[in-house]
Amino acid sequence: MTRGWHIARITIETTSPVSCTSQLHGGIESILVRDANGLPMIPGSTIQGLLVDLCAPCDRFALFGGREEDGSARPARLIFSNALAHDSANGVVSFPEAPEALFKDPILGQLLSEAPLRRDHVRLDHRHAATEKFTRSAVPTGTRFSFEILFAGYEDEACLLDRVVALLRHPLFRVGGASRRGYGRVRVLEARRGFVTNPQVFRSIMESPLCDQTRLSEGIRAADFADVTSIRLRLRAVNPWRTGANGLAVRTDEPDHPQADLRSKPVDAAPTREARITWDDHDKGTWSTPGSDRTGYILPGSAIRGPLAHRTLYHWNRIQGMVIDADTAPDVTVGKIAEWSSRRGRLNILLGTLNSTGTTTRPGTLIAEDVEISPQEVVVVNHNGIDRFTGGVRAGVVFSEELIIAEEFTSEILIDEREDLDADTRAALCHAIRDLCEGRLALGAKSYGFCVGSVDWGSSPPAHWMSAWGPT
Repeated sequence: MTRGWHIARITIETTSPVSCTSQLHGGIESILVRDANGLPMIPGSTIQGLLVDLCAPCDRFALFGGREEDGSARPARLIFSNALAHDSANGVVSFPEAPEALFKDPILGQLLSEAPLRRDHVRLDHRHAATEKFTRSAVPTGTRFSFEILFAGYEDEACLLDRVVALLRHPLFRVGGASRRGYGRVRVLEARRGFVTNPQVFRSIMESPLCDQTRLSEGIRAADFADVTSIRLRLRAVNPWRTGANGLAVRTDEPDHPQADLRSKPVDAAPTREARITWDDHDKGTWSTPGSDRTGYILPGSAIRGPLAHRTLYHWNRIQGMVIDADTAPDVTVGKIAEWSSRRGRLNILLGTLNSTGTTTRPGTLIAEDVEISPQEVVVVNHNGIDRFTGGVRAGVVFSEELIIAEEFTSEILIDEREDLDADTRAALCHAIRDLCEGRLALGAKSYGFCVGSVDWGSSPPAHWMSAWGPT
């Protein structure tokens, strides 16, 4: 039987910001992983780890190695390259280039900056209460990366590689940090493989750019995945709203765009707006910065997941009969505290947990996607500053904020079904979703962001979620 190299080359595009960081900076993840050219990249070990987590146990041992029954180690058979970024011509810069040449490219010049994209977040403690603000760096939506996977074996073993590459289209394949809060979603633009036995042909392919798939003949199809539940919320905001504190405001001399006030003073707080990379029909890339055209408005996944998690915790406590925090109640017994802590572990499967240092120990199975917003109208509201001690108006202190009036939008929530949730946890989340759709749970800043809407469970909703949801 013929033996050689299976080669798969894949090009992916981010459909939400990707934050793949390399180290802690002041206790906050902020430094993006970069290649020899200083461009953001996705390490091959990151891709490998995600696929190990998603693949079937039989493939996991056969391709990724592990410990034999006798304690000996079985090496992995797959080799992953780093995923390198594309330039504006949709090519990959594989070898070190002069910085001047990279900065001339409209996409690479932006990606070379310390933080191509920044998002502000609020850190939550183990009770899901806000503790501090921090900023996360990321690459924007539309960034393209290419990488390859090598597999030494027989020709008829191609199906093993196909099953692994198909997992790149899995809804839970999410790259980098904060993947439960809208980051890390990608789509596969092209995935092709080939089988090579000639050493010279193999060497020639290895020397070509990672985005070159011309000598790989076979396409790799997507697979069906049944371990994810998708919940679509079709919402409409009932009042003007915003998310974020210091976003990019719409400011123009056009009469249909409002100014902050009569002095044309810039607004003090504006909704979240983000740059992205767009590609035309000829695969020419452009760095698109939001301007006065009402584009780039984003409802981050964290702005959806945070309120839902907080309200789910409330309903879970209500269902459990926990009217106050167990560790602050003066009249509860040690046994009762232990019982509640044990029950709380079931909820942590959905929401995730933190350790004593505030870092995530398990990510949770609830995923909220980013939502792109197309506002019907942009308005500016002026406010008086209020003295926090007297409650009176502060003389001469006026601030303004930009709000949007949005059309209906769809928010998608994913539930990782590989870990089973108990009935109370599912019921608590369903109550939180009802509160959101019935105007009792606000998204965004201040008291804005109340929505009304409906829930779409899909054509074949899971029975255990329908039981938790109750009668419609």
